[in-house]
Amino acid sequence: MFYVPDVPIRNQLATEEVLSDPENVFFLQGQILGNDCNPITGAEVEIWYAGTPDSAGNYYLQDYRGRQRVDECGSYKFTQSFPVQFVGSPHVHVRVSKNNTELIVTKVYFEESLAVYFVPDPSIVSQVTNEADGSRSAVFNIYLDMSGTETLGCGKFS
Repeated sequence: MFYVPDVPIRNQLATEEVLSDPENVFFLQGQILGNDCNPITGAEVEIWYAGTPDSAGNYYLQDYRGRQRVDECGSYKFTQSFPVQFVGSPHVHVRVSKNNTELIVTKVYFEESLAVYFVPDPSIVSQVTNEADGSRSAVFNIYLDMSGTETLGCGKFS
């Protein structure tokens, strides 16, 4: 999956039909923080992943791409379906920018879905939590080597 600029601003990356079953729902959330652990306000998070292939076998589906600006605590949250097995282990691509400057592009993998032969850097692996309603969630915080803002007393995801 390759980066495509100017994707829609949205936090829901799957169709209503897919998300109508709570067992299909996957929340990816986290914070964008500076090395001082303060939020990077004004940052924008974009994510994309291979969705279910279309009838021609193409994995590029606009429904599985989105972006949003973090809140005053540096937090973001996307609602999507869990990524499918695609070239190795299921993963989500993440790009963080601020003021039209790219700060980082990375991927997040999910511990319980890692292929046996694949051992990524632990900093890009997240644990998935099974929620009571059947949905799943994962937290992926990104720490950037830059100052954030003044401490706002924002709660951090654990």
